[in-house]
Amino acid sequence: MKRIAFITALLCSCGLLFGCNSKESSRFSKPSNFKGTESESIEMKIDEKTLSPDGFMLNIVNNTSEEGSYGMDYLIEQKRDGKWYSSEDEWYFIALGVILDPKGENDFDVKLDKPLEKGEYRIIKSFNFSSEEIECAEEFKLS
Repeated sequence: MKRIAFITALLCSCGLLFGCNSKESSRFSKPSNFKGTESESIEMKIDEKTLSPDGFMLNIVNNTSEEGSYGMDYLIEQKRDGKWYSSEDEWYFIALGVILDPKGENDFDVKLDKPLEKGEYRIIKSFNFSSEEIECAEEFKLS
């Protein structure tokens, strides 16, 4: 009886050890449905000096003469084998709006709940103007 309990405990321990070592590919498993829009209205650029597995600073520039706005929400996707994948876990949302002045520039602090592993990623954000909604993406690489 003790032998069966020991083997069961050993198997459970191995399951926990290997189960907790999930790969980034299982974290980002849904094919992306992001279509993107080519727009000169908004520019996004990641400050490479701040880029880490836990987050980064995203610089947002409004190239229009119109006031825009955006929320604190964003989506992180991973690129594997030339294709983009998203995850329900990587959609970040805080109900707060930010004004983007005409020809203005804002820094957006991206803090991730779960650190990212080495790989290629992109951040997707939406911006609202009176005449249109723009969805933009900026790619980055963690090495």
